[in-house]
Amino acid sequence: MSEAEQARDAGIEQVLANNKNWKERVFDYALTLKGWSGTGEDLRLLITQVVGTPFHHNAWGGAIAGLVKKGILHKTGEYRKMVTKASHARATPVYSTESAVSGSVTKRQALEVVDKWMRPEFMDMIDTSMTDREIQMLRKVIANISIGIRSLPA
Repeated sequence: MSEAEQARDAGIEQVLANNKNWKERVFDYALTLKGWSGTGEDLRLLITQVVGTPFHHNAWGGAIAGLVKKGILHKTGEYRKMVTKASHARATPVYSTESAVSGSVTKRQALEVVDKWMRPEFMDMIDTSMTDREIQMLRKVIANISIGIRSLPA
């Protein structure tokens, strides 16, 4: 491994260590995204609504890299332009959860994650910039995810 790669990996480890609880919630949430496909930016926009933002913006890259390393996300080989203004329409890889979730997450594991989300202490960690209505909508989304998982065959 080159010095540049070692420095990159050390930086990723440090920023994720400083955002440990956030990272764990991101990984838990990503495990429920059966059949999801999109860019890291798409995932960031989705996760921000559910998990909130990390203490430092560099944690996003570390989280995506970690999800790939753990086999939760897989690069599809496709690239798309990013959509947010700050991203300046850069080309970015498209990821998929399809092969990762179908073989490595059991129904029980997925239910454990969703059940954890329904606990009051998790809901208290949600981004405080969300309105009460948005939080209620999020609770309904989580409940619907739970219903969907429970309806899957064992």
